[in-house]
Amino acid sequence: MCGRRKQDVTHVQYEPERTVAAGSDGTATIEWTPSGTYDEMWGGWTELQVRARTADGVTTDPDFYSFRVDPLSPMVSSDVFIWGGTATVGTTGDFTFTAQLPGTTEFVYSFDGGPEQIVAADVAGRARVGWTAGSPYNHELVVRSRTAAGVTSGPAYYQIWIDQG
Repeated sequence: MCGRRKQDVTHVQYEPERTVAAGSDGTATIEWTPSGTYDEMWGGWTELQVRARTADGVTTDPDFYSFRVDPLSPMVSSDVFIWGGTATVGTTGDFTFTAQLPGTTEFVYSFDGGPEQIVAADVAGRARVGWTAGSPYNHELVVRSRTAAGVTSGPAYYQIWIDQG
């Protein structure tokens, strides 16, 4: 390639391409912050595409870099509904949600793929939700945390086993 590198053209998945000026040593740095909702479709994997352009206007083939965005899924716990536990139909207990996403104001959750429900987070980023086991065998709780700006974490999946009793 003739000529010194002048600029890098970058493209982060789902975002418009942008041009970044290269430094005197031919390198460039970008800062990128994920916005909006965690990308569940790709499990948080994100792709960065980079091309270089010389002062003469020659552009290289793209290079691709993949990285995974931390889902910052909330932690979910229960003293009653533990995996391999002995809870039976009719047992009532609480789940505690603890945010990992900074600025969390609420949790969005659902049991067994049912309608989503919302519970407010306290100042420590926690919330408690009660649940009664209505049927035996496997159940699933899915929880996400959300900020006031609408940024949503990745999901936390909590499996619940209920004995027939």
